[in-house]
Amino acid sequence: MKNNKYSMTHTETKTVFLLLALIVLVISLVSTTVAYLSTQPNPIENTFAYDKVTSEVIETFNGTTKSDVKIMNAGNTEAYIRATFIITFQNATGDVHSTQPVLGTDYTIALGTSGWTIGTDGYYYYDPAVPSGSTTANLINSLVSLKAPQGYTLAVDILADAIQATPIEAVREAWPASGR
Repeated sequence: MKNNKYSMTHTETKTVFLLLALIVLVISLVSTTVAYLSTQPNPIENTFAYDKVTSEVIETFNGTTKSDVKIMNAGNTEAYIRATFIITFQNATGDVHSTQPVLGTDYTIALGTSGWTIGTDGYYYYDPAVPSGSTTANLINSLVSLKAPQGYTLAVDILADAIQATPIEAVREAWPASGR
């Protein structure tokens, strides 16, 4: 029974006390957790980096002669390299002439021999693995344009691929024509 309008019953007092205790408990848990987390050392950052495998054609061209054609391993891991080339006649807009250039008549080529082996698929495979940032020996020492149809020039497109050198089983599976 209440004596005045501002006094509380025993049950109301217990409820208020219980609510205050619950608030104090939640504040204590949150502040303890924050304090614990702020005293822990900085988390370790993941420094794992994926290997990048890519290649880039390096060559010299003076208008009629393409020379010193080699392939650079532009990735960040050791890789095997393969390459092929396509020789056509093209006009200024990139249209390809219907006749195929003839070796000895329309152009001459001196292939590099050191480290390159032709595969059963028409690609040239560079036998040693190439370290990151290094180049192969010359695939083509020189290729000289001798003549072309009116309005066309000899076009030589070098296509190169790279594959991570390890594991060797993956290389054999991806490039069975390489003979590895």
